[in-house]
Amino acid sequence: MLHLRQAFRSLQKNKLFSIFNIFGFAVGFTVCIIIALYVYRESNVNAFFPDAKRTFRLKDADKNNAHFDVAILPILKDRFPEIEKIAPMVYLADEDFNITIKVGDKFMVASEIMSTNNDFFDLTGIDILVSSSDKPFAEKNSVILSKSAAMKIFGDYNVIGEPVSFFGIDFKVSAIADDIPSSATFGADIYLNDEYTEVGFAQNCHNNDCYLIREIYISVRKGTNIEALTRKMNDHFPDNRTKIESVTLQPMKSIYFSEPGEFISHKAGNRKMVWIFITIAALTLFMSLFNYV
Repeated sequence: MLHLRQAFRSLQKNKLFSIFNIFGFAVGFTVCIIIALYVYRESNVNAFFPDAKRTFRLKDADKNNAHFDVAILPILKDRFPEIEKIAPMVYLADEDFNITIKVGDKFMVASEIMSTNNDFFDLTGIDILVSSSDKPFAEKNSVILSKSAAMKIFGDYNVIGEPVSFFGIDFKVSAIADDIPSSATFGADIYLNDEYTEVGFAQNCHNNDCYLIREIYISVRKGTNIEALTRKMNDHFPDNRTKIESVTLQPMKSIYFSEPGEFISHKAGNRKMVWIFITIAALTLFMSLFNYV
């Protein structure tokens, strides 16, 4: 109590100094809180997956490449029982990427387009809000709109069965999906069924032999030893037209800070910048405490 009384007396005697002292501490502490929130957000990109710690992207072990011959998808699932879920992805987005799409008698501008399959929604936990069948993609020419895209165009979800036209191809809306969280490295205004190969997004051609290439995402069963699975996959990796022989399993949360691969549109972060902000926060907090004391 004696020390508290002395502290209050000191504050009363040096009111101006005390005000600046407390104000400086408050500002420094606020800056630290803001930086901490920024660091937390940057460190938890792609953490929204239901099993984020057990979800990975396949990546070429020898090159900075995450595109694989899509034909190996069913082979991987059959050959490696440790894989619980598997889904392909083509993600098209860019600062200048805009495609006008006709939906019914209205038009929308899509800045993010994804081609995938029904398993993607189980893998990512993205909810299907409305669907014409028990599967998001009811037919090969089905498309799925995001909630925000449907609301922007029509003001509600009542768009099931509406015709969709772009790239000179006719589709039909079969479902509405919840928006992908902003904490993801990817997004989608509209989803295309990856089984509809006539669209031909992301393909390689060699001597007139053209084949689709995809990012491949997997979730593994609980208790799976990742190092052992990686060795097993590399010992028995299926033949493929992308000529990839060995792979690594890249954790979902590390994609944000990894070096962007060729033709990969994922949002990317800067780990050095995060460490710079952490250093600034630590110095700010130290100086605030030092000045306050």
